[in-house]
Amino acid sequence: MVLEIDGFYGELSEIVAAWVAPFLLYAGLLKAYGAFDLIIRVAFRSATVLRSGVAQSAVIASLVIGSINGSQTANAAMTGSFTIPLMKNSGMKSETAGGIESVASTGGQIMPPVMGAAAFVMASLLGITYIEVVIAGLIPAAIFFFSVAAGVHYTWISQSGNAELNVSDHIDEVKSKQQLAVEGVMYAVPLIILIYLLGVLQWTVMTSALYTVISMIVLGVTVPVIRATQLQDESPVAMLRTKLFETVDGFREGAIILAPIVIIIAAVNGIVDVLVSTGIPGILSLILIDLSGGSMFLAVLIAMVVCILLGLGMPTVAAYSLVALLIAPALVSDFAVPDLAAHYFVLYAAILSGITPPIAIAVVVAAGVAKANFWRTSLEALKLAAPLYVLPFAFIYNPEIVVGGISEMTLVSGGLALLGAISIIHGLNYYRPIFGMSGMVNIGIRGVYVLLGVVIMVVPSLWVRLGALGVAAFLYTVQWRGSFEAGSPAVAQGD
Repeated sequence: MVLEIDGFYGELSEIVAAWVAPFLLYAGLLKAYGAFDLIIRVAFRSATVLRSGVAQSAVIASLVIGSINGSQTANAAMTGSFTIPLMKNSGMKSETAGGIESVASTGGQIMPPVMGAAAFVMASLLGITYIEVVIAGLIPAAIFFFSVAAGVHYTWISQSGNAELNVSDHIDEVKSKQQLAVEGVMYAVPLIILIYLLGVLQWTVMTSALYTVISMIVLGVTVPVIRATQLQDESPVAMLRTKLFETVDGFREGAIILAPIVIIIAAVNGIVDVLVSTGIPGILSLILIDLSGGSMFLAVLIAMVVCILLGLGMPTVAAYSLVALLIAPALVSDFAVPDLAAHYFVLYAAILSGITPPIAIAVVVAAGVAKANFWRTSLEALKLAAPLYVLPFAFIYNPEIVVGGISEMTLVSGGLALLGAISIIHGLNYYRPIFGMSGMVNIGIRGVYVLLGVVIMVVPSLWVRLGALGVAAFLYTVQWRGSFEAGSPAVAQGD
């Protein structure tokens, strides 16, 4: 089907072919050369720093790898096969381990600099630079990471206590710090080149991607060969042969990642052309206004539900592309939402489909790996990801979080949103009865923390947000002092 000479070969397909494909090939090379393995190793080496280090390292590994591979389900299967058994062995419940992995895999899709490749599509659709999109995504990504880290910390204390991690028990070959450093530099240099070419020299995405891939191949092949020559632990010729085969495998892996995205994007292109040709986006805009009665809150709520439904089962790039073309324009034209805020709203809403029951495809995969009940795993995921459902509304009512670069107002508003997110996490995930209360009273106090967190994150008035923050801080201080005076070691250490 071809309409107006575009159809399946329209703008979205061009963006994927020219912008997204090179970076997915780059992701394939990273996997083939062992970068993902290095990420997991470094993450678990850092696990000894925190009491909740085992679970935190799983979050870090999933966030980094998920940002690159562009699929929450693929990431849940790839990293989950390692991180979930490790969390279970350390004492965590199967449902909790699966929930943590599914949330971390989902969060990887919004982590700069790659953002599951959605950043490149957003830059093209908005006509702005890739660096502007990445800068806009820094504060939201930080809010997500630190709030989830707080929730994981609470969960770890309640289920695993003082369990310690021995890296050598879970990784076949424990590499030296020097070897890890050399490999880290080898993988980091191409990424630095990418950011420099895009951000400083302002080269095109295609050219920057080309040099990034070339530099990755050069370093990925030559560095191991040079090390083999120096250490004399393996024949340089044999190492060269191995790395050349890995290069081919990397391109193959990138093509495998790219194939389903291309197919879905082509279908989305055709669907969008049909809808645009028949005026459906305009009709959707009118329906949105009609259903909401002109209320921005209701319109945004309806838009979020629609974005979640449209994103079901799709890779990040495809899900974002669809909602960006169908939903974002209505928010911009009818409710004067800034372009960047509207696009970040639909991006975050669309990826939530991966952890939203009853489909929750990322949870399905993680629960399968964990051998856990789907609904219990979904509940654990929702408790951890609750701030992620509120954050899109913060973009609408406090657009300075993503609009205007890194300004003083961005830092203030973003900082408040982070504290609000932590308040929500505290209410839902704190591991002991709050104030020593039980039953409905405990649930009510937790609800107050959640409500205060929502107010701190979303309400446009700065003074109202500061007032809610003051109340939350007062409650937490009273709770902490009560726990400390009670002399409970678990509570004192946990807080």
